[in-house]
Amino acid sequence: MTDTENETTDEEQEGPLEPGDPGAPVDRVNLGASIRAMRKRIGITQEGLADRLGVHTTFVGRLERGERGAQWRTVRRVLRALELTPADFASTLEQIESEPQVQPRGRAASRKAR
Repeated sequence: MTDTENETTDEEQEGPLEPGDPGAPVDRVNLGASIRAMRKRIGITQEGLADRLGVHTTFVGRLERGERGAQWRTVRRVLRALELTPADFASTLEQIESEPQVQPRGRAASRKAR
């Protein structure tokens, strides 16, 4: 056997991560809601954030609605654009995750019902 065949990942040794564990994946909807809350808190528009990031406003909208996920480097870019720290993000995300989930209304609800 080679050395690489003997290696196991941290996940195999300790089991899968649970939501809320450090390093666990963040739900797209909660990520987007957190970004929206932080953006609104400092008083800039989606267009303003898009300009700061150098992206189109549709990217910001899809990110905030949870239609698009984001890698950690994208989250860091958003935080820098909003002049916030990872601790600010974690605090906002924790608050969002502790709130009861709201059912979508309007077109989003009708699309999910199909």
